[in-house]
Amino acid sequence: FTALTTGARLDAGTVIRTAAGSEVSLFLAQNGPVVVVRADTLLGLDRLSYDKTGAETVIDTRLDLKSGRVSGHVRKLAAASKYEVKIPNGVVGIKTTGAGTDYDIEVPGRTTVVNGTATMVYNNVNYSINSGQTFDPTIPGVRPATPPEIDGTKVPPVKPTVVAEVKPPEEFFVSPLVGGGAGRSEGGSNNGPDHGE
Repeated sequence: FTALTTGARLDAGTVIRTAAGSEVSLFLAQNGPVVVVRADTLLGLDRLSYDKTGAETVIDTRLDLKSGRVSGHVRKLAAASKYEVKIPNGVVGIKTTGAGTDYDIEVPGRTTVVNGTATMVYNNVNYSINSGQTFDPTIPGVRPATPPEIDGTKVPPVKPTVVAEVKPPEEFFVSPLVGGGAGRSEGGSNNGPDHGE
């Protein structure tokens, strides 16, 4: 791990680790836009891609929450978009309508959703989490969210200072002269920054 600095740009494939008493806000642009990595968290940015070829922007966001807790705001998504947060024993799929969705996810699986819906696969069982509800792994099941859980989904209103770089889908060029091809694909880094403010 290396120190994370204000204004850093992170590629898909980066792993972020926060220390006790610290957190970092990530700006995912098309793919979010905002994720807050809370204290004592290990988060992988597995996939950050988008396609703007049609009338809507279709995104593919995949976060890997290995430990700790994240909160996020996701703007309204095109129907074909995917926004998923993987946890050690399942995966949360965020679905948004209207103004978007605010969520808070904590390992081993507690998930609160505001202004939208989510699907949860937890230990190979499917659950639906609607606005104002929390998936509680101690049940396991869905229950009404408590006021502190609702408040915990709130993310900073200002533009965050760390940018996770989003790149277009792969594009390939085949030379008409030599018949070979050169490709451009998403970059990735296995070195993750360590943030401890």
